[in-house]
Amino acid sequence: MIIGLVSDTHDNVPYIKKAITRLKEEHVELVLHAGDYIAPFTAKPYSELDVPLIGVFGNNCAETDALRRVYAEVGCDIRGYFTEVEADGLRIALLHGHRKEDLDRAFSGGFNVIVR
Repeated sequence: MIIGLVSDTHDNVPYIKKAITRLKEEHVELVLHAGDYIAPFTAKPYSELDVPLIGVFGNNCAETDALRRVYAEVGCDIRGYFTEVEADGLRIALLHGHRKEDLDRAFSGGFNVIVR
């Protein structure tokens, strides 16, 4: 399984579009976003993905309710500040890494991969 990793997109829609193009070229089967989308208007380009996107919030995501709602409208699943993802037999910890409790959880063991 090819998993694409994205993080810290910070409202940069041209970068997001470029990243989506590259993810599609690489035929990824899953995209993980480690946070810092910033504003809900950045969701629209992700509608071009034809694979699941699972993400978490970062330290600059103030509009968490709106982000979760608008991203869900384009098929993306933002799961809070920390989530566990199972893919291709691997347990993946997905976090932005700015909260101590999330880091402690990620590094406590039990994960094959940590995406931060």
